[in-house]
Amino acid sequence: MSDASRIASLSIHPWIRSQNPVYYYMYMGIKKIQHLKNERHIVKITTSQHE
Repeated sequence: MSDASRIASLSIHPWIRSQNPVYYYMYMGIKKIQHLKNERHIVKITTSQHE
């Protein structure tokens, strides 16, 4: 994660939480989905190396 996106997420976090919890949970859900996609991609790479 680049510094710019890290700073952006840090500034967004408290704002979303204070504005509306629904937006905060949506934001966190999107982050979780992105993380799972990355992990699945990593698993695909490691399994293909073993074949």
